Amino acid sequence: MGRQSYYVLGYLKDSDLRLLRIFSTIVECGGVTAAEAELNMANSTLSAHLATLEEHLQMKLCRRGRAGFDLTSEGRRVYEAAERMFQSLEEFQQSVQSAQSVTPARIRILVPDALLCTLVDQLIPVFRRLLVELPGVFPDIDLASPAHIDQAVIDGKADMGISSSSRRTHNLRFYDVKEEMVGLYCGQGHPLFKAPDRALSLEKVLRYDFVRAHGYYYPKKILRVLQGRHSASCIPLDGRALLIATGHYLGIMAEEFAQPYVAKGLLREIMPDVFRYSNRLSLITRQDSANPALSKLIVILVDELVPLPA
Repeated sequence: MGRQSYYVLGYLKDSDLRLLRIFSTIVECGGVTAAEAELNMANSTLSAHLATLEEHLQMKLCRRGRAGFDLTSEGRRVYEAAERMFQSLEEFQQSVQSAQSVTPARIRILVPDALLCTLVDQLIPVFRRLLVELPGVFPDIDLASPAHIDQAVIDGKADMGISSSSRRTHNLRFYDVKEEMVGLYCGQGHPLFKAPDRALSLEKVLRYDFVRAHGYYYPKKILRVLQGRHSASCIPLDGRALLIATGHYLGIMAEEFAQPYVAKGLLREIMPDVFRYSNRLSLITRQDSANPALSKLIVILVDELVPLPA
């Protein structure tokens, strides 16, 4: 039984591909001598490579002599098969390069200052699932004022935002994540800090300066208090906590964020029966968003979130 070609058995090394490319070039140039310049190889080297390929294939690929260069029937079939293979390899390389150059899916998310920290427990399972089920996605999270967040989502400049507004815009979808309590606070050293509860009144509160966050949506009862009053402006929650803790300002703070300062004796909530209110933190998106990664996030979000009481 004759020796079987290892090409038939499916073995093909890089060196074999090189021999086949040399053979194809020789065919395209019309002979070994004509291929010398194209391949920058000596006639004897090309002849040796051709002989090695014929030995591997165990077949005569061409006839060379005074009559010129001519392929055998087997050589013609090998040449045509090699060309198809090279074409397939080129298409494979192009497909890989195309896949590498595809822009990764991104979800642009805007959040107001420290609100994201208050939603960590609810959002970690959501984003963990998203990154497992859609590994090519990259969330981009940035800070913005609440008023800017709503408008950026409406304009398509952001895919999603976190909103603490009770105002529901018709062209936005709201996914309620958490309900928080908000109140009025003063800091140690403020004239109202040690005042007994029974001694406090709206009239007394209105004597003092406030720190407020422009662009935040306060309920009407808070807006009536703040309207026309001189106030410091600070959007970041921790910045507001700092200014309130100086004892010079009153300010609205989320109970969860203020609690550590209260525990340290730095802040005190005043007149909760008048100023305390509940606020819902929501994820907002456009009604007509076309981002498939965002659609996947919303599916997971709805599946993972516990619905808030109506």
